[in-house]
Amino acid sequence: MRRLSLPRCAGVTLLETLAVIGIVAALATIAVPSADPANGLAADAAAQEVAQALRFAQREAMRTGAWHAVKLDAASQSVRLYRLRMPNASVEDTTVKVLHPLDRRDYVLSLAGNAGRGVMLAEARFEFDKIGATNVVTFDPAGSPVGVVSTTDVKTLKAGTVRIRRGDQERVLTLAPVTGRVSP
Repeated sequence: MRRLSLPRCAGVTLLETLAVIGIVAALATIAVPSADPANGLAADAAAQEVAQALRFAQREAMRTGAWHAVKLDAASQSVRLYRLRMPNASVEDTTVKVLHPLDRRDYVLSLAGNAGRGVMLAEARFEFDKIGATNVVTFDPAGSPVGVVSTTDVKTLKAGTVRIRRGDQERVLTLAPVTGRVSP
């Protein structure tokens, strides 16, 4: 009886296959940016908190008829709401505290306190006619966002942006001139 011999096919060894898989995995790690969904969720949550602070200051200004300001400080990673003293609208009224509606404490958000979330206030920029850019926006009793030099020298908001970042994710809030509408 004759044996039939099959032709030998060239193949790859297990070691060669593992080497190719390792190289492809290393290249994918380098080529594909981090798409950690937690970055996006944390950035969304922080942006929502800042947007709520801006909206609350606007509502309080309209409700009380007093000027309210929001200071967004990237150096200290904080957002602070306060009321302005009249007739000198550029000075903080320390006799009346602006309290957070939920915990009834001074309305101060600390993004630095949320360091575990890795969220940062990257930039807060409000541009006004003849004042330039600043990190403070004031809401007048009508709810309009303005820049205050004094009660007789109030400047119109030209543009307002706040940038919140975590990892590779960034959220940009805009504050509309005249209406004060906050858009994510």
